[in-house]
Amino acid sequence: MKNKSSVIEPILNAGFPINETVREPRITALMLCASEGAAEATQLVLQYQPDLNARDTCNRTALHYACKGGHLEIVKLFFDLPNIRRFVDLRTDGGDTPLMMAVQSGNPQVVGACLNIGCNPFLVNKLQQGPVDYASQFPAVLGQNLQHLVF
Repeated sequence: MKNKSSVIEPILNAGFPINETVREPRITALMLCASEGAAEATQLVLQYQPDLNARDTCNRTALHYACKGGHLEIVKLFFDLPNIRRFVDLRTDGGDTPLMMAVQSGNPQVVGACLNIGCNPFLVNKLQQGPVDYASQFPAVLGQNLQHLVF
């Protein structure tokens, strides 16, 4: 799906509702593009002003998907949007934030981008785990200690 904007564009131009579910579990076009790391397609979908707060059945947003996949280019696209800061600490049903998912991806650049935009590194999920706890699974990623990056 990396360069699938040529497939998505005619569908969107035909009037497909931008926030409609494209597959289960209530995945929207924006979530799908973000999860696949499809930057060009994500940019295209963003032009149709989708709901950034749209949630799947686990309460994940497109930002959660981009962070979990470690897709830096997509995360940067989201962080360039106005008013994005009100979405950076949204929680899933399990209490996970985009930052927690970024840490789980093992991509230190995505973690850094999340911290730079203002994601809260001190939040914990329903299991009382926070970004530092997830970072302990990655003692060194690309020569960086994620625990030191997060805390």
